[in-house]
Amino acid sequence: LFFNASLASSAAQAQADATPTRDRLAQPTLPASPSQADHGAQVYWLSCLPCHGDLGQGLTDEFRAAYPPEDRNCWESGCHGERPYNNGFKLPTSIPAVIGAGTLQKFSNATVLQAYIQAAMPFWKPGSLTEEDSWAVTAFILRQNGLWDAQAEMNASNANQVPVRVTEA
Repeated sequence: LFFNASLASSAAQAQADATPTRDRLAQPTLPASPSQADHGAQVYWLSCLPCHGDLGQGLTDEFRAAYPPEDRNCWESGCHGERPYNNGFKLPTSIPAVIGAGTLQKFSNATVLQAYIQAAMPFWKPGSLTEEDSWAVTAFILRQNGLWDAQAEMNASNANQVPVRVTEA
């Protein structure tokens, strides 16, 4: 019995070791037939994830722990503090979540959210996203919040009908 239990324990450990840990900072892969929101996941990864988190949770202490140790304190590393070096910028100490309960409440619909994203994001280079990329990341964020099914392409002709601010009944 001891031998069999030991083998079972070894097999379970081997299985656990064979399951790779997800790299929270890795670029998302596209499915064979990517939707607009799937493309938005890549835009999010490149332009939004550094501040808003891998799960849209905001710049939490827990998320910053995923970064290399020398990059975990954004405000003291020289790039985002009171006196940033060249090409750096001062980063707010509170960066909001964009995915999860209670997020996006200042936006009434997808049109308003997309307009904000296109005009004000990313923080370090506002207005640099293309219109296509801002629609894609809007579709991604809304899909992740369960507010858009991503079956159709989101655009100016349908975004007014996609409510973002969810009021409690």
